[in-house]
Amino acid sequence: MYRTVVAVCMANLLSLAKVKAFDDAFKLLKAKLAEILATADQQKEVLTGIAEDKQVQKRELAKLAAMVASVVKGFALTNSNLQLAAEVNFSESGLANMKEEDLLSNTRNIHGKATGNLASLADFGINKPLLDQLDTKITAFADKKPAPASAKVTKEALTDKLNVLFDEANVILKEQMDNTGKIFSMLDANFYELYKGSRKIIDRGGRTANTGILKGTVKGKLALTDTENQPLADVLLQLIELNLVVVSNEQGIFDFDDLEAGKYTLKASKQGYADLIIKDLEIKKGEDKVLDLVLVK
Repeated sequence: MYRTVVAVCMANLLSLAKVKAFDDAFKLLKAKLAEILATADQQKEVLTGIAEDKQVQKRELAKLAAMVASVVKGFALTNSNLQLAAEVNFSESGLANMKEEDLLSNTRNIHGKATGNLASLADFGINKPLLDQLDTKITAFADKKPAPASAKVTKEALTDKLNVLFDEANVILKEQMDNTGKIFSMLDANFYELYKGSRKIIDRGGRTANTGILKGTVKGKLALTDTENQPLADVLLQLIELNLVVVSNEQGIFDFDDLEAGKYTLKASKQGYADLIIKDLEIKKGEDKVLDLVLVK
């Protein structure tokens, strides 16, 4: 909702200039939204960055341990040592898919079996530097284990921060913009209706047998002759007849759910781009209508 309100206001800066108090409140909301989005990005990165790093370590450990295990197994079978062969019978994929505790236990076991037969394994290419390398990877992976717990604490702190930011944004919207914005019903009726539409919370319940969905993507290009189009975020999309407003996300995706069958006018606008208006856009019962829109500078 915050992004929709900001997009509506950004598309109507001349209207905002008519009421300084409203314009000042909008600037506060815009700054607050930027802080919300930055904090949300931080929250995602905290766990995903650590998780990805751990997965890389896990794959590298599994790969090296499986190679050592395979050579030790070959040595064991050559010498008819079926017990040792069974004890080191691990594949790379099998190790990589284990729980962390099981991976550590089994890779330590592989390292131990190889170390115990180091002298005999020389002719098979296994030497102390290689086993030291395996030991280093085991230790590094084990030391990395506590990291997600601390990341979880950081994520929870960022969640608390987001809740505070949401509360502050709601105060700006409800106590400042909604109240001072009512003067636009006299000064600029079109903007006032658009602003009211942006404040509606749209039901994301999908569609029923008697309603339809309008969805799609918005891309932008610098000139009509350009062949490559990039997704456009924060494009304002308005169904004129219903005064419904949504904005596109970072991938340029938008949707209007649960629309009554009928014909509508869709307007797509973003500061710096020419408006796109599609008239007589028909939505049928039970239909998912998909549009690929392109805005040109």
